[in-house]
Amino acid sequence: MDPVEQADHRNVAELLRSVREHRSLTQQELASRAGLERAQLNRYERGRREPSLATLRRVLEALGWALVLKVEPTMARLDEALDRDFHVLELLGPDLPRVLEVAALAYEYGAGLVVGGEVAAVLQGVPVRSADIHIVVRPDDVGLVVKAAGAFHHGVTDCHDHSGDLFLYVGAARVRLVESEVLPGNRLVRVDFESWFSGRPVPVVELAVLSESGALGAGAAAMVRRKVLLSGTESIPGSVL
Repeated sequence: MDPVEQADHRNVAELLRSVREHRSLTQQELASRAGLERAQLNRYERGRREPSLATLRRVLEALGWALVLKVEPTMARLDEALDRDFHVLELLGPDLPRVLEVAALAYEYGAGLVVGGEVAAVLQGVPVRSADIHIVVRPDDVGLVVKAAGAFHHGVTDCHDHSGDLFLYVGAARVRLVESEVLPGNRLVRVDFESWFSGRPVPVVELAVLSESGALGAGAAAMVRRKVLLSGTESIPGSVL
């Protein structure tokens, strides 16, 4: 991946200077390509003035980049969301608890598995309203997941898609089973769903791993990162072993 794509720039001035230097261009060369005066570009790079969106787009296009805008919630909004009381069932909906029942039973059978996706964040106290879930399972233990699903009369397809993944169907939920010999870093959580497996452990991908996975939506990722940052001084609500 290009180093420019990997970098986090604190402001427009730093972004412009970094990208220009990465392309080995002088200010005069870039200004000429973008139709600007060198002094104008110099002011942008020094943070003396902020370019308009149109100007910023033009400069980046001259460097071979497109401007893509992204917004993230403020720290205050994240803290407000994390402080709010919520019930896990309200966020998971009617089908995902049954998926977790299957995972809990398969784990009791001895299956090496970990629940991932945004549901893993919900189970660790992050209030994300999402149906995104997958289960990472060791290839030799897929049969135990199928057995657990059968115990609840849930269906498991015997077809694999082009990626080689197996899918578990529970009600309206379609859950990808990712076969892997190596399981991601995880922790055990207990959740009270007022069902047979209330209080039984379910392995989930730990928040620090989720925050670096790139598998979460922008809003969920921001909340998970904030939760990880606060975890040194705050405990995750009583579901975690």
